[in-house]
Amino acid sequence: MRLCPICDGFEVIDKRVAVMGPAKDAAKKALFMRTYTRDVTVLATDGKRGIDGCSGPLIREAGIRFKACIPNSLRPLGEHAVVLLSDGTTSTFDSVYPAMGCRTGAKFGIDLGATCDDLGYLIVDAHQRTVVPGLYAAGDVVNEINQIAVAFGHAAIAATDIHNHLADPNRSFRH
Repeated sequence: MRLCPICDGFEVIDKRVAVMGPAKDAAKKALFMRTYTRDVTVLATDGKRGIDGCSGPLIREAGIRFKACIPNSLRPLGEHAVVLLSDGTTSTFDSVYPAMGCRTGAKFGIDLGATCDDLGYLIVDAHQRTVVPGLYAAGDVVNEINQIAVAFGHAAIAATDIHNHLADPNRSFRH
C-alpha cells in the first residue's frame, strides 16, 4: 500500500499498480499513475465497472483497466497485494494506492466568513490570507495537494506575513 504517487511513484515504474476507491476518485489518480507504468487498474469500491463523462475516453485511451472489487478485501500476499473482485476472482498487484477522496476541514473558516472554491477549499491570497482580516489558512484546507511539505510551505508564508504585520501594526491584514 502506498499513499503518495508524487513522493514515491518512481518506485513503481513498470510495476503492476492498482488504484482503489470510488470509480471517479480512483480514475483521476490512475491517469496520473500512467506516467509511471502502463499496467494500471482501477479497483472500483463502488461497484462501477467503468467511467463515463470527460474521463471515460481518457481512461480507455490510456489502457487503464476497470474492475469492481469488494471493499476491505485487500490482503498482503508475500511481496504483493491481492484483492477480491466482485465477480469472485482475485487480482494481484505490486502496489496499491488508495483514492478514497477527502473532505476538507474548511467549515470553521467558512463559518468565520472565509470564501471557498467549488471543491470546498478556502481561497487565499499569496500570503495565505483569507478574506477575513487576520484569518490565514494553510495545508489541506487550501488545496488538494495533501502533503506535509506543502502545509509547511503555506505555514511559513503565513507566519512571515503575520510577523511583518506584528512588526508594523499599521499594516493591514487585508488583501
